[in-house]
Amino acid sequence: MSTNILKTSVCIFSKKVANTTAFTFQCTPFYPMKKGQFHFSYKDMATVGEYLQTWKLKLSTTKTVSAAFHLNNKEAKSELKVNFNNETLPFCSEPKYLGVTLDKLLTYRRHLKSLRKKLTSRVALMRRLAGSGWGPGATTLRTATLALVHSTAEYCAPV
Repeated sequence: MSTNILKTSVCIFSKKVANTTAFTFQCTPFYPMKKGQFHFSYKDMATVGEYLQTWKLKLSTTKTVSAAFHLNNKEAKSELKVNFNNETLPFCSEPKYLGVTLDKLLTYRRHLKSLRKKLTSRVALMRRLAGSGWGPGATTLRTATLALVHSTAEYCAPV
């Protein structure tokens, strides 16, 4: 049995104005602090700190959240307590990264629900335009459909 299966992937999302950065690493299982709250070992966060220092990066703790992704359903409602440079990073159970909403089990359910809502309105608009006698031609409709519907539907779709 591989020990990697038992590890938990932890993500720290940092939102900046121009770009978004995610630091993902696997760590040993959390040790409990209180019921439903888990903490990282100092060694795991020191590794992240060393990486940031090596590449001359600074983590903005006001724009950063932490999240955990795992297959252990018993710990699904647990919250992380991540301390970095003596500051606690807020926990987010469903962070948004590059427009994609992630959940703990990486099922993408919430992302797909919001995508469905967005696509439904866009398809309804295209149907109205295509069903009218005065509307645009076939090539214009095709271009609009590719731009409005297909691009949205294919973003973050598996290859």
